[in-house]
Amino acid sequence: RWALIFGGWSTDLDEEEVLGKARKLVADLSLDIDLGKAFMPGKQKGFLIVPLQPRTGEDRAKLQRRAIASVQIIRKVALPTGGTDKSGRPAKLRLAISKSPEQRRRTRQMSKSKRAVLEGADKNARSLAVRADYKSGTLWLDARKIPRTSAATSAYGWLDVEAVSGHG
Repeated sequence: RWALIFGGWSTDLDEEEVLGKARKLVADLSLDIDLGKAFMPGKQKGFLIVPLQPRTGEDRAKLQRRAIASVQIIRKVALPTGGTDKSGRPAKLRLAISKSPEQRRRTRQMSKSKRAVLEGADKNARSLAVRADYKSGTLWLDARKIPRTSAATSAYGWLDVEAVSGHG
């Protein structure tokens, strides 16, 4: 199921206030999204979950393009929301396409693997070419694939320890 995460507002606002601000922005920026089924997951969270439904005759690719176009508009305008982020800077409006639990798991695992490789490189004074493909869950180290989080050999993926240690 597709959804957009629309937020950046103060956590002091209730759902109706956030929905009102979101509706105004969608109209002002001519975003091609429908807030009819949007909701705030809990009280005073500062963001909305906007379920995406395909329109009549709209396939998955068109739905995705429509969502991406809205995300790009929000990123481009970078509007302040009146709130502040965790570091105290003015918060900006955010819109993102939600990820499935599996995609979030892959991304989390990939981030941990990449961090471990880079920390090991710092300790061993190695210069590395590291490239991460978060969508597929693959990390490349000096043109060699070292982990893949979607591997069938383990529920958690695998890691090429020899390549990481520099002995492979």
